[in-house]
Amino acid sequence: MNIISVSNTLLILTLLLFLLSCYMIKRNSKVADFRLKILNNCHQLFLDQLNSGIFNTSSNIWEIYDSLPSYKQMLYSFKKLTLENYLTKEQIKILSNASIQQETLN
Repeated sequence: MNIISVSNTLLILTLLLFLLSCYMIKRNSKVADFRLKILNNCHQLFLDQLNSGIFNTSSNIWEIYDSLPSYKQMLYSFKKLTLENYLTKEQIKILSNASIQQETLN
């Protein structure tokens, strides 16, 4: 191998690592926003129940957030950040009852 071939290989490798880093930075931000929006929805639903005095004991609101995969699992996954990919239909229905519109989660 000559020096030019090694240099080009290192340049391509550096470029690929740079692009991967940029993707991971962007993905990190999206995962954080997605999880925060779900948490805010759970909190708003809890406050709504608290203010109304009616508690739905059949479904614990905080179990929805607890059922999410870990932050790292979501970060390194190639799944789109949608409710359908991470929550059951029943959990999505519960979250849709929150005062915050569900469109903010997508």
